[in-house]
Amino acid sequence: KDWAKEQLSKVRQGSARTEEFLAKFNALRTASGVSDDYAIFMLERALRPEIVQQIFVQGRRKDTWAEYDVEARCLGAALEAVRIKTGGASSRWGQSFSRPSPGVTSGQGAPMDIGAAQGGSGSRPKKDFSNYQCYACGQKGHIRPHCPQAGDKGKGRQVRSEGVDPRLAAMDGMTFEQIVA
Repeated sequence: KDWAKEQLSKVRQGSARTEEFLAKFNALRTASGVSDDYAIFMLERALRPEIVQQIFVQGRRKDTWAEYDVEARCLGAALEAVRIKTGGASSRWGQSFSRPSPGVTSGQGAPMDIGAAQGGSGSRPKKDFSNYQCYACGQKGHIRPHCPQAGDKGKGRQVRSEGVDPRLAAMDGMTFEQIVA
């Protein structure tokens, strides 16, 4: 039971199809013996955000596990079907495949001159930063990624770390009634 409960807190849908993911999640839920409220709370953390968003936006959140499971399956399948139909991705989320234009097969046509759109040189002109102010040091003439005083701190893009959303962490261990209140 403890192992299954721990797995419930760790499992995430990722690119798995909703039907497959919910089958796995339901098996863990049954093995752990958790309440419906806790199972629904954990499922909302584990499902892809767009599915949970649609459950709330459409007012389809249910109080029992059986009803919630049905809603999640329906909305997940609908979102996956839309994604497939619109050509946004393959049957797996996060994997997109480009489709060739009608009547064009691979290897047809003339080779593309990569540098032609930029005057043939293949390199971009340097941007003038003389009127920009650096967020790292406050001086004019450069921006934070190019700041000579920032060292490694100013280099590259800032990437948000993948961690637990603090709003979700604050709700950990609370019942649905406590969250809604």
